[in-house]
Amino acid sequence: MPHSLIRLPVLLDRLPRSRSAVYQDIASGLFVPPISLGPRCVAWPEHEVDAVVAARAAGADDKAISGLVAELVAARSGLCGDAQTGEILRRWVGKGVAA
Repeated sequence: MPHSLIRLPVLLDRLPRSRSAVYQDIASGLFVPPISLGPRCVAWPEHEVDAVVAARAAGADDKAISGLVAELVAARSGLCGDAQTGEILRRWVGKGVAA
């Protein structure tokens, strides 16, 4: 099953963040970076965006989010499926939820 990619306008509709705040989060390691589709075109893997949003909704702190983002980005080369993304999310949310 192929993964969906979402462009910036759709991403901004899903997140309560401005464009500049999203790119600041990316620079800080708190959000997944986009993938390049061409010289002037980028998009985000929808399952990665969903994983970060779900972790935030579960109460994960910045340290946990940073670890989740790093693992999601590292898994890109393996072209992981939704099951693997779900497992990554479960591990990191469990580590970072504030008590």
